[in-house]
Amino acid sequence: MKTNYGLKFNLLSKVKPSWSDYDKQVARIHLANAGKIIVDTTYGNPIDNEFDLEEIYQILSRTQTVKKLGKGEFFRLTDSETAPVWVRSEYLPACRKFSCYKFDDVNHERLMNGDTSVFVGFTF
Repeated sequence: MKTNYGLKFNLLSKVKPSWSDYDKQVARIHLANAGKIIVDTTYGNPIDNEFDLEEIYQILSRTQTVKKLGKGEFFRLTDSETAPVWVRSEYLPACRKFSCYKFDDVNHERLMNGDTSVFVGFTF
């Protein structure tokens, strides 16, 4: 994922033992605030810049996984106004995936894992 001005970041769920004490403390704060550790992809350390974190928290608040969406809910695969809008359909137990289709083309179906991150909370 990346911010509007190009800062690339990843999300982790565990504190790395190789980090310094300061980075471990920052990671624990991320876990408390966002439930994930926000790590700069260039340096591999937790991000501590408040300006960056404010934008990242906004991005994360618009992000959900496919399995948390309800049937018929709209989402986008990228955080862009021009990205196509998708609709979550039913769960297919045989495939262990969710059926999703494009809003504009119901014949364009895609099977997605439940852990796929998508963007919600937009108006179109």
